Amino acid sequence: MDAEPIIPHPTNVKDQLINLWETKRFKVKGDPILVSLYRQRMTVERNFKAGKLEPTMESLRWRGAAKIRMHVALCYACMYAVAITANKIGRPELANSIASFTY
Repeated sequence: MDAEPIIPHPTNVKDQLINLWETKRFKVKGDPILVSLYRQRMTVERNFKAGKLEPTMESLRWRGAAKIRMHVALCYACMYAVAITANKIGRPELANSIASFTY
């Protein structure tokens, strides 16, 4: 898929691989397209954090890559089902709350 990491370089690096660097105040500067892609990274990290906290992905009881992959897929499917259901019933504030849809 020709994916490449978008990681900003510190300002003291002489041979930069991409036009993206981090200032002393931890702001990202460089190519505007790369900066916008780097800012989307926080959305993905926030989603991973929610995935670890909500459906108990932090303490997996399974062993083996295939079983863990299936568990993670089921957890994210449940999170998306809750978000879709909350929006369809007209209560978007419940989209992040799995506990509100338990019985």
